[in-house]
Amino acid sequence: MPLKLYFNYFSEPSRAVLIFLKVNNIEHIAQEIKLDGEHKKPEYTSINPFQKVPCLKDGDFIVRESISAAKYIASKCKTADHWYPKDLERRTRVDEYLDWQHMNTRTIGNKAFYTKVLAPWFTSKPVDTQQLQVDLEAVAVCYRQIENNFLGDSSFLCGEEISLADIFAACEIVQTTVCGDTLGQHPKLQSWIHRVQQKLSPYFDEIHKPLLNSYKE
Repeated sequence: MPLKLYFNYFSEPSRAVLIFLKVNNIEHIAQEIKLDGEHKKPEYTSINPFQKVPCLKDGDFIVRESISAAKYIASKCKTADHWYPKDLERRTRVDEYLDWQHMNTRTIGNKAFYTKVLAPWFTSKPVDTQQLQVDLEAVAVCYRQIENNFLGDSSFLCGEEISLADIFAACEIVQTTVCGDTLGQHPKLQSWIHRVQQKLSPYFDEIHKPLLNSYKE
């Protein structure tokens, strides 16, 4: 029985898990859950009471958190070791970024995305440019931390091979590009994300297309 992923293209962790499934050629069923209220309907709430996406279902076993879902897939489907290494130190480096990103890359990027895209949509008011500037400055600080403390002189965030950390980071960072030129002052990060795109081709671009097409100005 194939794995089933409930996802949405506008959810960064949804895209990360979907890309991971596709790039590893893992048999799966992907069911898009609309965030216009479908995620709160009884049918989906019975599967994921948290009413969030993504959510992974493997028979009767359900995983309701994206990072846990990706690690489950890596172990269950025995993906190549570089994604989530068995070596304790290398695995801990991947975990370190995945733990850090919740309150940093994800939280900070989401705040800028909310100010630029969601707040105007919810309120029908123009973008608060002053708040957006504050948010984008926080994004820039976060990106410098990634460059200095994770990427360094390596090809990828946790060494010379791509890992789960890179997929989740890239999906978060691409989301902020609709808020402005967030990568313009970060050439090292730009080079890194290009390498990630190449490694995840063609799925990375394919799965980000709905997001990027929706917010073209």
